[in-house]
Amino acid sequence: MQYEQAVPAQHILLFRKATYVYDAYYPKQLDNGTTQFICREFAKRQIDFSKEPAEWSDEKTVDVATPSGFTNPILPIKNIIGYDFYRDGILFVLGEWDGKSWLLTGTQAKLMIVNRDLTRVEVLHDDIFSLAREAEPEATHIKGYVHFSGYGGKIVGALATYRGDDERSVLAVFDGSKWSGVRANMRLDTVQEGVVPVWDVKGYFIGWVTEGHSTNSLFIKISDLSISPCYPPVSITTTEPVYDMINRKVIWAEWGASEAYAQRIHVSEPDPANGCVNFQNVTPYGSVKDKEGHTIDLTIVNKYRPAIFKDNVHKWLVVGVMRGGLPEGIHRILKADLNDIGNASKWEVVTRPTGDDKLFMGMVACYDADRKPLPSPVIPAVPRGT
Repeated sequence: MQYEQAVPAQHILLFRKATYVYDAYYPKQLDNGTTQFICREFAKRQIDFSKEPAEWSDEKTVDVATPSGFTNPILPIKNIIGYDFYRDGILFVLGEWDGKSWLLTGTQAKLMIVNRDLTRVEVLHDDIFSLAREAEPEATHIKGYVHFSGYGGKIVGALATYRGDDERSVLAVFDGSKWSGVRANMRLDTVQEGVVPVWDVKGYFIGWVTEGHSTNSLFIKISDLSISPCYPPVSITTTEPVYDMINRKVIWAEWGASEAYAQRIHVSEPDPANGCVNFQNVTPYGSVKDKEGHTIDLTIVNKYRPAIFKDNVHKWLVVGVMRGGLPEGIHRILKADLNDIGNASKWEVVTRPTGDDKLFMGMVACYDADRKPLPSPVIPAVPRGT
């Protein structure tokens, strides 16, 4: 089955309505010549996978710029949207573009929520930077990564907080009645870049793990919102988790260093007390070639934006990759069956139906009608020219 369809976004949230029918949600990204993250509308399309190729409906949109109050609203990078399971709404942050930077940077940002029929857009918090300042009074700005997720009436957010050029580890938390900014530097003082909801082996929600710069990943427990370090013990760069809802595990990809270091993949077991335990190193040792002849070293290539994907036969781990045999600035997407992550011979480069593999990995999450996580039926792939 062919899944490809042009979508003006790098992050898609999917909800399965029937066996082969999904709703796809995404904030529309606009390119003004400096940044590709200006956003004035949120969109929804239906996908029918009973057709070949899959049939995408026309786009429905709602204005989010006016409710935000910003003149030129700009999205965070990478982790852009999250889901609030309690409010049944989609969370995203908008800031005011500073007129020169390609990414969200500054002191003006608001947490927004849009309901799934696109009839209501609200501001849940009108000054995200104030939470960063509460945790770090000397904070000067937030930059790049701002990402929220909600469950059981509570909300957790990663705030990439800076004091000048120096990073600060800060989370935003809502306990059901009050917002707080929390300094989360019990291990390292590096920025938080995203939050991932996690369920235990019995299917009970236990909290969130974070994507942490320089392995500064954390676990936030749902019961009391306590925070503790949670990361693969031998990793050295940014650790990015994804919940594997098929095996009820948490998979960690690693990215961020030069080609001098291994960028590992770990599999761990979710644990209500510690977030994740029993980390297993499943890094593949070997290489694959893309269609342009680049030899991608599976060990040292940066692995980012992990996602769980399914097709008619397999269930895959999908990751974006850069460096490690690819020239700087060139990206590809790789996949391996979930049961064969550590086997280098089972990895392959993702290609478009046309055969082109010049792709950049977007973000994706998928849920069923009961709001339980599902593997995604689509790979959010952004074409790249090199």
